[in-house]
Amino acid sequence: MYSTRDRRFLALAFFVTGATGLVFQIIWTRLLVLSFGYTTYSVSTVVATFMGGLALGSLLGGKVADRARRPPVVYAAVETAVGVLALVATIVLLQFPELVAVARSRLNIPYHGFSVWVALASLVVLLPPTVLMGATLPLLARAVTRAEGTGGRDISPLYALNTLGAAIGSLTTGFVALALLGVTMTAAIAAITNILVGLAVALRFRRIFTPAPLPEQPTATHRGVGLAPLVVGFGVSGFASLSAEVEWTRILAPFLESSVYAYTLVVTLFLFGIAAGTLVGRRWGQTAIEAERGFGLAQLGVGTGTLFGLLCLYPFIATHSEVLADLGAIVRNPSLLLPTTLWFALLLFPSTFFMGLGFPFVAKWASERFQQLGRRTGGIYAINTLSAVLGSVLAGFVLIPRLGVKNALVLSALLSLLTAGWLLLRTSVPQARAKLALALGGIVIAAVVMSYRLSEPDYFATRLGFPSFKILWHQEGPDTAVTVLRRSNRLQLNIGLRPVSGTSVILTPWMTHLPMLYTGQHRGARVLNIGLGVGHTFEVALAYPEAQVTAVELVAGVVDAFLRFRPNAQALIESRRSQLILGDGRNYLLSVADGSLDVLIVDPTPPLYGAGAVNLYTKDFYTIAARKMRPNGRLMLRLPWSADKYSIQMVIRTALEVFPHVTLWAPDRGSGYLLITSPTQLPTPGDATLVARVQNLEEAPASVKNELLALRPRLIADTAALKAQLMSNIGNIPVVTDDHPYLENPLYFPLWMAVPRDAEQ
Repeated sequence: MYSTRDRRFLALAFFVTGATGLVFQIIWTRLLVLSFGYTTYSVSTVVATFMGGLALGSLLGGKVADRARRPPVVYAAVETAVGVLALVATIVLLQFPELVAVARSRLNIPYHGFSVWVALASLVVLLPPTVLMGATLPLLARAVTRAEGTGGRDISPLYALNTLGAAIGSLTTGFVALALLGVTMTAAIAAITNILVGLAVALRFRRIFTPAPLPEQPTATHRGVGLAPLVVGFGVSGFASLSAEVEWTRILAPFLESSVYAYTLVVTLFLFGIAAGTLVGRRWGQTAIEAERGFGLAQLGVGTGTLFGLLCLYPFIATHSEVLADLGAIVRNPSLLLPTTLWFALLLFPSTFFMGLGFPFVAKWASERFQQLGRRTGGIYAINTLSAVLGSVLAGFVLIPRLGVKNALVLSALLSLLTAGWLLLRTSVPQARAKLALALGGIVIAAVVMSYRLSEPDYFATRLGFPSFKILWHQEGPDTAVTVLRRSNRLQLNIGLRPVSGTSVILTPWMTHLPMLYTGQHRGARVLNIGLGVGHTFEVALAYPEAQVTAVELVAGVVDAFLRFRPNAQALIESRRSQLILGDGRNYLLSVADGSLDVLIVDPTPPLYGAGAVNLYTKDFYTIAARKMRPNGRLMLRLPWSADKYSIQMVIRTALEVFPHVTLWAPDRGSGYLLITSPTQLPTPGDATLVARVQNLEEAPASVKNELLALRPRLIADTAALKAQLMSNIGNIPVVTDDHPYLENPLYFPLWMAVPRDAEQ
């Protein structure tokens, strides 16, 4: 029989591998995004594959656990194999982008929407390690459970510590590891850690040959997993919990500029809350409270906690709406993270605490039939995981677009409340059922009233954050929310509540004209525009004689806004010289023929450190772009006004690593920069040259020429000047790569590196 120290040792091992498991999920998602594109469809497919593997592994692990004479030794072998297969999967995924680009062109795989090929490729790579990960909980549950009915006490600490480890893994990866170590090194350390944990467990338990003695056969009153009420309730709770996580992420991410920090904090706080609830509920799971009733009470807490968080959301928005228009606020004032995190915790902790509080009762139920403990644990956990996958997918693709994010969150709360009502009414004495039904009915009515009376959070935040604008149109899509606003005659496009584009003419025309006029050879140019915005760049490029223009836009709602609010949008997309692609720009670029582009215009959603934006500013992307361009091709990168100077230096330093020709430009009015690069050394046009080339635009009317001349950009620095300026501080300006996405972690330098004062100026 295993001692208390043995159980603590296994709990510590499960804590560590909980952290590595989240590391693998984050890194594999990042790597597959480079192959399949940064779309909700691709990310959801990867996450569903990951969690589906866990569910399958949980089922298989449960069967193995009940037959194993030494579950800890089997667990040790599984964790070792996870480390090995995770390392292999990471190596394979590093080679995926070019292979997928070839397959996409040959198999005609779409760039947007669900693709069976994406799912199959994800399954082939991720299924082996994730199945083994899923098998670990049933194996350890079998090892640590001492007797029939003690699962609430014995299994709960394992689950809590594993979840706590996952929270720490998420927090460490998002804030520290990727910046300090990079993607590959972080994955390697996680894999080696798994292997070492497996070896340590094997060494400790190598001489323990028998598990705890089995009790007598259970009575006929015991049930298998089947469709027992608690199993159904646990499945519904998985659906509601992951659906709520998606919904909360959509609501809260814009307040930290949809950065990696935003997503990391939401996931971390969810996991911390669940871990805390499980630890507190450990003792409750050992009381005389029936498992179904205890889980029902926990679900009552989840539902009311979600509604409480929704009520607290509006004071949070009212006190933080000003940050929506303040791009770059995180870098300028990192102290914003602390109060924002505290608000996030207030909104999320009540519901997530009760999510965790229900698990000890599930463990108690699973251990009521000791000889089938592994199967029951594995089966119920698999059902919960599969339901969670369904909740996550439906929340993003159906509930939020159809109901709005507020009503989708209320629906998640109602599912928890209905589950609570069903389980509590089943287990209550007849005298108490009427009062219980009345109380539950009151809470449900309150939830329905909230759904009708409360404003949609996005509308509420937009009105407060942009008070001088009128909201013309709003759409909740699978990817993000898209809003069109108007002030006077100016339109503004918000993506995820953040201003990203508009009809201002200060910078936009020259985003197209500068790269097109750079060499004076623009007739018949082949142009690729990544980032549609309001469509101005797309339209200006098509105005050039015989230009072949392709625009690639990631968000479907942006295309819808373009079609609604660009007067000549339909004519533009119907032109024989134009093409509008819905998908990931970098992903599409991989399929473009080498040496075929004259102009590549990159204008992603700001800020530079927004999640996914870094993929268009790395050395790897520049290398792909250089290969796809003609010798005198021009790559134009927009550096928005919100970019901090150190990030701009990183972008320039990285461009100089790939391109022999790099120049930096800025308009005389307004803010922001235009970075022009080329695979060959081109003559840099002076002001007089730009004036002459504008005047020679036969297709442009005089009014357009005059406007362009009035707004023409000035040269900040040519290639030689940029190299000279950066050379004195080159050791403190790293190269941004897919493996080291420094740009995505703007707090890395002030927090983890001593940045010289001259680098900040």
